[in-house]
Amino acid sequence: GYPNSHSYSWQQGTEEQVQDQKEGFLTATNNAFATAENVLKLKKSFEVKCEKGYGGDSATLAKMRSCIAGFSDVHSDFKDALRKAEQNLCKAAIFPKLHPVVAEFAGSSHAITEDQFYMLEVEDPWLQEIVKVVDELIVPLKSHLKEPIYDSVLAMSISELSR
Repeated sequence: GYPNSHSYSWQQGTEEQVQDQKEGFLTATNNAFATAENVLKLKKSFEVKCEKGYGGDSATLAKMRSCIAGFSDVHSDFKDALRKAEQNLCKAAIFPKLHPVVAEFAGSSHAITEDQFYMLEVEDPWLQEIVKVVDELIVPLKSHLKEPIYDSVLAMSISELSR
């Protein structure tokens, strides 16, 4: 099925079960992306073939175009499923681990001396913690997700950090 909030539960079960669930979810997410792209390619291919095959028969060509138009809805459905999967991935696996780091930063004093400012420019522990969390949570997904999905998840995570 489509990746959705019900199929996403990495935190439940044994380590092996959690890994299987994770891989299954990421595979389903990649499949939603690939299917959306393939449906669009199929639609374009049908349009070209119909134009060549029925170009002289405008009534038949109009009927074929009407049928082919349904592919756009299927493409949209898979794109919607993909967006939901990306959101679920962020909400369930990434954001819960980012929020404590952001809360720690928000809760700390930002009134610092000039010397502290210069020290933080060189070595900012909060920034180092964010980089560590991103390296642990998001970077490993790069090898499991198609590039546009990874980029979207990364963008959502950055957006969440800036809230």
